[in-house]
Amino acid sequence: MNNKKELLHYLTNKMIDAGYITHKIKDSIFLRESIASTAIGNKVAIPHPINIEVSKSCICTAILNNEMDWDKDEKVVIVFIIVLENKWAPYFQEIFSELYSLTSSYDSIADLQTKNNFDDFIKDITAKLG
Repeated sequence: MNNKKELLHYLTNKMIDAGYITHKIKDSIFLRESIASTAIGNKVAIPHPINIEVSKSCICTAILNNEMDWDKDEKVVIVFIIVLENKWAPYFQEIFSELYSLTSSYDSIADLQTKNNFDDFIKDITAKLG
């Protein structure tokens, strides 16, 4: 992928193909991104839809080999797309905060970038979250 739009299309299409989201949710993710950037600093972005009911919760994760321009002054190497069903929506801020603290240091980002498979990535995140 060459830019944020291509990456978001790719990831959300994978989520649609896997049955996690609908095209309506994909559109909502793009709408949310157009309103304000979901880049949170330290080369991380956390896109999410705007108040859409979903039947499955998921977090889609992308670890990029190279930095990607997310916004004018923001580069990204890790993307977490958060989609929560209604019963988990009240926990969005808590999940966001945990991801933010997990990725708040350069060393943590550099370490996560070295993970070559899902199992290693999840083990590392689980260990960091305690």
